[in-house]
Amino acid sequence: MKKLLFFTLLFFASCDSSNIPKEYIYNNEDIDVQNIIYAERPRSNAIDIFEAAFQANLVSNTLSTIADQASDMLGVDKLSIPEKKLKATIYSPPVGKKRVLMIYLHSGGFIKGHRDEGETLAMEFARRGVVVASIDYSLIDPLAPSLKHAAYRATQDVHMAMDYFNTHTNEYGIDPNKIILCGVSAGAILALNSGFLDKREVLSNNMDRLDELYGTLYTEKITPKAIISIAGAAEYPDILNNQIPTFLGHGKYDNMVSTECDIPFKPYGDKYNNIIDELKSYTSYIPNLSEHLDNTKINQLCGSAKIYRRMEKGQIFSEYYSYNDDHYLMYSKDGNLTLNGQDIVTKIIAFLNKI
Repeated sequence: MKKLLFFTLLFFASCDSSNIPKEYIYNNEDIDVQNIIYAERPRSNAIDIFEAAFQANLVSNTLSTIADQASDMLGVDKLSIPEKKLKATIYSPPVGKKRVLMIYLHSGGFIKGHRDEGETLAMEFARRGVVVASIDYSLIDPLAPSLKHAAYRATQDVHMAMDYFNTHTNEYGIDPNKIILCGVSAGAILALNSGFLDKREVLSNNMDRLDELYGTLYTEKITPKAIISIAGAAEYPDILNNQIPTFLGHGKYDNMVSTECDIPFKPYGDKYNNIIDELKSYTSYIPNLSEHLDNTKINQLCGSAKIYRRMEKGQIFSEYYSYNDDHYLMYSKDGNLTLNGQDIVTKIIAFLNKI
């Protein structure tokens, strides 16, 4: 009986994810999966402003053209007004208290993507004792007709997700001091923005306008314990000045998001900007429309190699893993992790055990 009690206690001790096990301690069927609503977006000034804008045919046609071009280039359906309800899928191991929570942010260029994309990766971490919440967040739509608008709203969404889980720690058995953001591609950009951006800094040149449209970016912001950025980037590397441990993974041959500084989504980013320039030539006689179109253009982003050097200079604890691949490394066509994906998970586990 004493031996049984000893091994039972040993098992539960091994499930304490303050040190995340390198090997699996659970099977897939052990993981509880549930869908929740973590926030609802209030009606914002943006709805009133854009509804009024669509009443002017030329403005309506211009915004629709931008949306359609973006949809066509990235192979997604016609953009539509999003749901107000923001949803998450939670992958929870069966036992443990005060566990690490990883908020997973999917890829998709702020144009497409869904929280279900994170299922394979979420199960990998959940089987090691980590609670994973894969969340949906705002994308480009008629209420946010540019990358800047969508990224701003999405950053608000991540802050709401961190707020939600910070106030539901007992329900999910998580430690509020161990909330981690993990993102791939656009999700990695979002993780960096959500973790590092503060009130003194800007997400874009028209920050005041975004405040007017969507409300303030900041609630009582929670600082994540760490950030995992896979194929990510930052438009303004100077925001990366807080002491948040950061893991950066990036393919050496990534043409979608450069490891250095360049226009993303090659070659579509350049084509998209050319389309915007062409539209401007036909709308110069409409007040402020040219400025609006400029704000919809895709700006240069600085990738993981540039970010890592910035963090080294700022003495931020970080690791940079450069792998022999392009932008898409994590999943094979059958939905399983590729060898590169398995390798990067192992390195993330090792990184998290250092902090």
